[in-house]
Amino acid sequence: MYRLFQHIALFALVASCSEFNFKKTDQVQLFENEKMAIDWNSVDSWPTFESCEGNENLQSRLDCITSTIQQHCEERFQHNNLRQKDTLWVRLIVSNTGAMAMTFAQESDSLLVTVLQECSSSLPKMTPALKRGQPVNCELSLPLIFRTQEVQ
Repeated sequence: MYRLFQHIALFALVASCSEFNFKKTDQVQLFENEKMAIDWNSVDSWPTFESCEGNENLQSRLDCITSTIQQHCEERFQHNNLRQKDTLWVRLIVSNTGAMAMTFAQESDSLLVTVLQECSSSLPKMTPALKRGQPVNCELSLPLIFRTQEVQ
């Protein structure tokens, strides 16, 4: 009798297990689903210079980055006796380590471009952009307006 009861209980347990839908979750599929949900065209935190870190607003942070680059490079203008006013659109590329490179969107005076390339290599290090707490590469397009004191 006891054995019959064990067999019936075992059979009931096995039969009821089919009612539970145990779905094994594939880690690769979870990862792929998470990647698809992330907007990879935006960042959570913009790259910035240390002096601009207090600016939380996107526009004020971009303005601070632009003015920092302009002020730093205008010193080079004075050193090279450049007397002109020019607006350059630059692509600022900041790596996930904070390394920075500037490329120019349009042709300009070769001396001006040379001075700006020298300037870009001596700019202070930037903190990289962050996406989900991780440093990521980022690219910004900025208008830089350069004028020497004589041209104003």
